[in-house]
Amino acid sequence: MNLVLITSGGTTVPLEKNTVRFLDNFSTGSRGSISAEYFLEQGYAVVFMHREVSDCPYACSPRLIPLNSYLCRLFNLYRKADEEGTLLQLGFTSVHEYLFMLKHVCQALQPAGERAMIYLAAAVSDYFIPDHLMEEHKIQSGSDNLNICLTPTPKCLSLLKKTWCPRAVVVSFKLETDESILMKKATGAIEKYKVDCVVANILKKRFDEVCLAVATCVNDGG
Repeated sequence: MNLVLITSGGTTVPLEKNTVRFLDNFSTGSRGSISAEYFLEQGYAVVFMHREVSDCPYACSPRLIPLNSYLCRLFNLYRKADEEGTLLQLGFTSVHEYLFMLKHVCQALQPAGERAMIYLAAAVSDYFIPDHLMEEHKIQSGSDNLNICLTPTPKCLSLLKKTWCPRAVVVSFKLETDESILMKKATGAIEKYKVDCVVANILKKRFDEVCLAVATCVNDGG
């Protein structure tokens, strides 16, 4: 059986270890959850790694079909996945939890080799605060300005392809607001991180249009 790890939803950036305040993004996880439904219907076993309280498979907004029919279909599909053990759901909240979980799930999928796919639909924070720089307790309010120093989030794509799950097919996502740089960034991810495909879209068109950048296969003449 083919396996797919789908990451979905946004990650938070805690400002304190005992978290009261955090930075977040607007991702709802709808693209990842709907993708999971399609993979299940195609016979894949799905590990759905999602933001807590984000959209999950068979629990999104109804499509444009009669509600009763839609709900019955969702229930039957969910029950089928549950009975067959083809859907495993794992929740995360912070970017720290996401990175830890991604590494260990990818390593667990390594024995599946080319039967595994990593489908990285989660909206991962580009910047975070490392543990050793984070306040232990709630940042106290006062009259002074609050200055926050954020560090670039470690890029895991190259590790994923080189070490964690090197034979898996890897699909990453790229969201931009400037259409003129979209495909350059997408093809750049293929060249830099050796992913197999990048799903790229523009913020204002994200519900209606995506572009695909796909790695080309090189034949050595064998």
